[in-house]
Amino acid sequence: MRFATWNCKGALRRKLERILPEGIDVLVAPEAEQPLAFNNVIGAPPLRSSLWTGDSQTKGIAILSFGDYSLTVHHDFDPAHKYILPVEVHGPTSFLLFAVWTVPGPCRNWYIEPLISALGAYRHLLDHPRVIWAGDFNQNAVWDEGDSPYNFRPFVEELNAAGLRSLYHATTGSELGREPDPTFHLHHHENKGHHIDYVFASDPLIEAGAGLRVGKYADWHSHSDHMPLLCTFDHPADAG
Repeated sequence: MRFATWNCKGALRRKLERILPEGIDVLVAPEAEQPLAFNNVIGAPPLRSSLWTGDSQTKGIAILSFGDYSLTVHHDFDPAHKYILPVEVHGPTSFLLFAVWTVPGPCRNWYIEPLISALGAYRHLLDHPRVIWAGDFNQNAVWDEGDSPYNFRPFVEELNAAGLRSLYHATTGSELGREPDPTFHLHHHENKGHHIDYVFASDPLIEAGAGLRVGKYADWHSHSDHMPLLCTFDHPADAG
């Protein structure tokens, strides 16, 4: 399975031709518009299914699937966590996907708070044998402060305790908070990079064989201030 997450910075319908040559089966796209016209993109493969949530028709989070993969919203979805959407992905490798775009609400001044809140609400779903949390988390452990309840590291440790690991860190051996590959460039400047996009996956998905590469600034900065995370997952023995 080929999986990707890419904060496209809007107008995904005009940028699909850039990301789809990667042969993607499932795409998580924060900041995308409603996917009404995606099937009309010239040269794009037929869209199998799409989901979207947001407050503005031009800016939300879209999840797209192609080929043998289809999507349905999990029946436990809580609209209070609008931008962290639990999705059942059906296909040769079926899994439970949490599509993430951290958008602080009017009473939430911390990007980490929606993550902590959603993790608490959906903790019972982490017993699923194959889970992926992926998207734009707007977080890095380098910004953690003392014992603040709004630190990123404890959130990651909770995912680790539930059997999910960052695919980037698992495959590169990088330390949390010391990632050499930026996924975001502030104002598109190459020297203002931060690693704030992630794919956390269950151990069975990683151990069956998985890879991840971060898109290069030179290839993607004209399309978005975020770089895509392009992943491959081999078919686990128990998948289906």
